[in-house]
Amino acid sequence: MNTILMSVLTVILFVISAAAQHQYIHNPDLRKKPVYTYLHDALQQKETAAVLNLRERGITELSDSIGLLTNLRYLNVQKNKLRLLPQSIGQLQNLEVIILRGNAFSSMPDEFYTLRSLREIDAESNHIPAIPSEIATLSAIERIDLTNNQISQIHPSIGKCTKLKILEVDKNLLTLIPDVLGTLPNLELFLASDNKITQIPDQIFSAKKLKTLNLDFNAISVIPAAIQKSKGLKILTLSNNALTSIPEELCQCTSLELLVLSNNKITSLPKNIGK
Repeated sequence: MNTILMSVLTVILFVISAAAQHQYIHNPDLRKKPVYTYLHDALQQKETAAVLNLRERGITELSDSIGLLTNLRYLNVQKNKLRLLPQSIGQLQNLEVIILRGNAFSSMPDEFYTLRSLREIDAESNHIPAIPSEIATLSAIERIDLTNNQISQIHPSIGKCTKLKILEVDKNLLTLIPDVLGTLPNLELFLASDNKITQIPDQIFSAKKLKTLNLDFNAISVIPAAIQKSKGLKILTLSNNALTSIPEELCQCTSLELLVLSNNKITSLPKNIGK
């Protein structure tokens, strides 16, 4: 019985380990690739190594030799003690996804900005203060997650990231939403809850593919009438703000499926809401 139990436990642990290795790999093609969990092993197959997962290793410095993995497409170094990336990262011209969450970065690494294939940056839970102008060089970027940093500014040059679909900046220090987000032709999801935002710019509702707008836990007092321009918005959450009323124009958002306005100071609702 003990032998059988141990075998079952071994299988369960293997499945859990495999799931953890693939946790942030969304691309089905990449999920089929071998996952290397040691840099040394990946370097032994440097011509073909595509996925490197070095999460939770207590790493304080990443070896320059990582630049030899010229076909690397996915790099996960989350929950280490990294403050910098080696310059050789710039040689990874096939890199599509980089996971830096849970480290000690105090800025967006300069090495990012030469990576022309980079589609996804996950740098949640670091100490990054801003999205800088250099972000415009990432022409292929589709997702940026900077949740739980110290972001107080998003540079307007982000408007050049025309493939950007998802921007996550929850739990930061933003006081405003840049107008330029409304010009992003592929933006579908903008999450900026738990900041210090005081108003919603009219321009954000010009983002043609915007489906989800999460602005919970801010200091917003007005929903602009321009919300009527948003034809594809499905989810709008504004709980725990300073709203006192809801504009009639909100009733024209016929695509809206979920509206969350709890914990505000709203005293009345438009007559046509819900019709």
